[in-house]
Amino acid sequence: MHAVQRTGHSLNGPWVDLTIEQVLMASMKSRGGLTHGRGLTDSVLNQWVHTMHHLSAIHLAMGILTGRQRVTSPQHAELGKSRHHHDLNDRHKIIKWLDSHNPFESDVASLRSLSSGISANEDDDINCDNAEEVGYRIQASMDNQIFSDVKLRKKNRVKSLQELQPGVKFGKKTVHLDPSTLCLRCVELAKRLDLEGKDFCQYEMCPVPSALFKDSFMNKTDKSTLTNQLLAGVDQSAPRCRPVDHVIIDGGWLNHRLP
Repeated sequence: MHAVQRTGHSLNGPWVDLTIEQVLMASMKSRGGLTHGRGLTDSVLNQWVHTMHHLSAIHLAMGILTGRQRVTSPQHAELGKSRHHHDLNDRHKIIKWLDSHNPFESDVASLRSLSSGISANEDDDINCDNAEEVGYRIQASMDNQIFSDVKLRKKNRVKSLQELQPGVKFGKKTVHLDPSTLCLRCVELAKRLDLEGKDFCQYEMCPVPSALFKDSFMNKTDKSTLTNQLLAGVDQSAPRCRPVDHVIIDGGWLNHRLP
């Protein structure tokens, strides 16, 4: 009872808010709408709202008559050949990924992330697999209480595997944030408050270098490019008979261990 049907097809029932966005708001912000120089006064709004549905019907009929308006097919978008092709490719990618990351090969009965491989021990107090039970306990603690007297403690909340990831420390508190989201918010805040963006960039806002890591994995690079960068400041004309001072077995280990 909350769907809008604008055509006679069987698969044409979008929600009311979606219909408002796709029909009313789209026409309001397009050419001939209210946001292109006409103004938002009460008289203009009154005239536009009471005449727009008539004018849109005339516009649709003229478009179909002149061939400029494409008549929609009664077939649902999810049943098309293109969507089937994309779904089949995505299904093959998932199967291929599960073949190389089989979650049923491990004998350890612990909560483990399929993508990163991070496992939770009993001492980590990770309870996201019992989120429904935790929610019921929180809800039961709020029963028969005044809203102003309700106290929700952080130790009773649902903890996911993200708690095991390195986070940004603010004093004694560790916060897990997406570095890109944090950067965009700081830029937007600097614009609104007329602040210098360089003041925000003097702080390290991510637990690991974002140029080297993404989603807790080290980025893959071209070894030839890395070699050229390492040899850029080396004088290759010097004799190579000097004794070896250090031998690096695993260079990637340094990026994980050294600040």
